[in-house]
Amino acid sequence: RGLLYADYRHYREVFGGSIVPEDKFRRCVSLAGKYIDRFTFGRINDPSSVDGLAGCACEMAEAVYELKYRDGEKAVKSESTDGYSVTYLTERKDGEDADAFLGRKLYGICSLYLMGTGAMSRVLRC
Repeated sequence: RGLLYADYRHYREVFGGSIVPEDKFRRCVSLAGKYIDRFTFGRINDPSSVDGLAGCACEMAEAVYELKYRDGEKAVKSESTDGYSVTYLTERKDGEDADAFLGRKLYGICSLYLMGTGAMSRVLRC
C-alpha cells in the first residue's frame, strides 16, 4: 500500500520541516507510509480519522532522509591521533544493520504519535 500520509506543503507549512528537500520528500514519505502501514497492520483506511498521522509521516520522512539519503555528517565520539582512529556517535547498536536500525527508529517515532490512537493495537477486531 504505502499511502502518502503527508504532502510537501504540509511538511513545510504545518509540521515546520526543513530537513528533507522537496525533490527527495515523496520518496522518503512514501517509505515512511509503508512502515506506518506495517506498524498499524494496514488498518488505516481513512487517514483523516487518525490524529497525528500526518505529523508522524513527516517525522518519519525526516528520519528516512537522515538515515538513507543525507551525506554522512557524523558526530565524532572519540579520536586517536597516533594510530588515527575515529569513532562516530551513532544510535545504532553494535552489529545492527542499517535496515534493522531504520525499522527500530521508525517504530519509535510511530509509537510516539500513534500508540494512543489504537492504530497500532495488536488486538484483532472482529
